[in-house]
Amino acid sequence: FTIGITDLVVKAIALKPGLAPSNVVESSAFTVKASAPKLDPADGVFTAEAQIAVTSATPGAEMRCTLDGTEPTADTPVVSSPVSVTETGSIVRCVATKAGLTVSDVTSMASPLEIKATAPVMTPDGGDFTNEASIVMSCETTGCTIRYTTDGSEASPDSTLYTEPIVVTTSGTVVRAVAVAEGKSTSYETASKPYSIYAAAPTFSAN
Repeated sequence: FTIGITDLVVKAIALKPGLAPSNVVESSAFTVKASAPKLDPADGVFTAEAQIAVTSATPGAEMRCTLDGTEPTADTPVVSSPVSVTETGSIVRCVATKAGLTVSDVTSMASPLEIKATAPVMTPDGGDFTNEASIVMSCETTGCTIRYTTDGSEASPDSTLYTEPIVVTTSGTVVRAVAVAEGKSTSYETASKPYSIYAAAPTFSAN
């Protein structure tokens, strides 16, 4: 027979015709835990947010997770799968609970998640222009700031702050940019196609 409830104690006797019943024997309490959750993916680098699927082999179990590295318990709020993680450095730790079962063992990520800001978008992205090109940049991550270079060097959080359209007057210029946002790692770098700047063609007028 199987036991599907935790803390049960089994008591038994043996019977045989012609013999008195045996003494009662008693087991120790059986601890039956919910199956520990599985996390998928269990680590990695993501852009904007990470969607972590949390499942348990115990049918009907509830998932209870923390994102700040603290120990989850039966009192931790229930989460729905997938769990959305938006801040870099978060560590997902979960337990599974079900009525009648002991709380599962803790499943924890081995390392914090890295959540990057969304990379900047440039408009226009390279092309041919007369006299100068005006480049507008944007980022989907809420509250982001953009840092850029125009000398071919790699962009970083210490590069020039983007506050208005960039005016390019030198042919062959490549604009490189990254986005920075609170709670996120620096985005992947965006590098434009080269901007080709041509002098205006001569015009003639009769005099």
